[in-house]
Amino acid sequence: MSSDQKRIEEYEKTLERLKTQHDSDGIWSDEEIHKLENKLHELKQQVYSRLSAWERVEISRHPDRPRSIGYIEHVFDTFEELCGDRLYRNDDAIIGGLGTIGEKKFVVIAEEKGNDTDSRIKRN
Repeated sequence: MSSDQKRIEEYEKTLERLKTQHDSDGIWSDEEIHKLENKLHELKQQVYSRLSAWERVEISRHPDRPRSIGYIEHVFDTFEELCGDRLYRNDDAIIGGLGTIGEKKFVVIAEEKGNDTDSRIKRN
């Protein structure tokens, strides 16, 4: 992990701690929290704008990066996965289904690689 990534991570932890204190004690004002969030956003933009091509690949392959299942769970109000086909069997590496956001309906197709060894073996 680079020093810039460590700075961002420490800043995020500090900001999260301050938000928790704000919620429980009201010590920090909304304006102060908003200023810190803006400063974190600027720091991320500064750091990520000067990444090399290989550093971008490393970030995209990071094991803690969100997976398609996580996005589906957070974006859609409802999701009904459709599995299998009529001739063979289900391909666990592909997620397909029907989702809704409010009144709008969507067809969702995503690739899922898993987040630990067992799920990666299953999804491969």
